[in-house]
Amino acid sequence: LAYESVLGLDPLHLLTLQALTKLYQRRKDHGALLRMLLAEAEACVEPRRRAATHARIGELYEVEEHKPDLAIDHHARALTIVPGYATSFKALCRLYAEAAKWRELVALYARAVEEAGPGEPAIAFLLKMGALYEDALSEPAQAVLAYRRVLAIDPQNLGAIQAMQRAAERAGRAADLVEALELEATLVARNKDKGPKATLGIIHRAGEVLDEVIGDRDGAIARYRRALAIDGTYAPALASLGRLFHRAGRWEDL
Repeated sequence: LAYESVLGLDPLHLLTLQALTKLYQRRKDHGALLRMLLAEAEACVEPRRRAATHARIGELYEVEEHKPDLAIDHHARALTIVPGYATSFKALCRLYAEAAKWRELVALYARAVEEAGPGEPAIAFLLKMGALYEDALSEPAQAVLAYRRVLAIDPQNLGAIQAMQRAAERAGRAADLVEALELEATLVARNKDKGPKATLGIIHRAGEVLDEVIGDRDGAIARYRRALAIDGTYAPALASLGRLFHRAGRWEDL
């Protein structure tokens, strides 16, 4: 074809590329279309055009050739050329998830966090990282670190605080669990629609962890007393404090 002869001289000739793309698509000649795009990607020096070409190649490998590994390779190249290239980023999120390539997906999100800088997009990616560490990878200790990074950006993010509690409990990180419970209690107490009494169960739970898991009796007593300072009739704190004093032989405090 005359068009192909033109590309032999100039693989980047835009009008010829457009004409041949339509021709190959009409013929469903995906092999020829891929060869043309690969040559374009190889010859192109302009970053965004080169990234877009690799993204198009990735799409063809995924949709038409059903070769997800090759699709991943080309979308990854696009992101290397233009960090954050949206088309390839979204495609890789989908492809990694479909292939259960969880570590690669975590690494993709981690890169997105660094590129985004502090703010809502970074928080969203960190929460996704935490969820992957918790569920897909069964690494709750790593999830705790991801949620901590969210709180470094937004200390009042209740979702991250509660997720940190869950991950810390799964990881057996009792001190982190107590810290997250304290953060939630502080946040809830500041909520005008809830008030201090809404923190009673959270404070009591922190006391239980300190007493039963960490073995910090004084810390537990302090939490139970804090709960009773809010509501002197709060039965769980009264019962827990009574049991603790009885176990310690502190009869005068009963």
